Amino acid sequence: MKRKSLSLDHIAADRALRNEQDREYRESLEIDKAKRKERLDKERQQQEFEFRTQQRLYIITCFRATLNPDDYQQSPAKSVVIQIRFPGGERLITSFAPEDRIEKLFEAAHLHPDCPFFFKLHASYPRKELHAIPFWSQNIAAAHQGDAPGLPPPENQIKMSPEMEKRPWLQSFGEAGLKGRTVVLLEAID
Repeated sequence: MKRKSLSLDHIAADRALRNEQDREYRESLEIDKAKRKERLDKERQQQEFEFRTQQRLYIITCFRATLNPDDYQQSPAKSVVIQIRFPGGERLITSFAPEDRIEKLFEAAHLHPDCPFFFKLHASYPRKELHAIPFWSQNIAAAHQGDAPGLPPPENQIKMSPEMEKRPWLQSFGEAGLKGRTVVLLEAID
């Protein structure tokens, strides 16, 4: 009889061991699944971020393709001469009529091969920001700056303030106080 009870004890111990091993295996499997899901989520978020970035850059690239370089050549008939200095030290000199919209400065900058996709413009003296960048580009730049892998896609981050409603990028060079020769500094936005 003892032999039978040892055998039953042995079977019960084997079952307990087997149950413990099965539980540990299920826990390990759940941990592996969670790690795999986390890795796949990170990869998906990175791909979505890269896609959003490509979309923004594509919009700017398409905009640049619509610009005609001949419209921004320096002309003695135009009395506002602007020298744009790029972050790498390159320069672009172009001219505008006093009644031209200041937005044309934004467009002219985009024609230069060293122009970053997103930037701000500043008059060099007295140093002040020039509001030559249209609202659509400001929104894209704000979304670009506020975006990162793992974050939800940014909404339009710039709301039309009362100042923005005046649409300063539509004012003329004369209204913006740009006359004669002016140096404009281009600051890249990352």
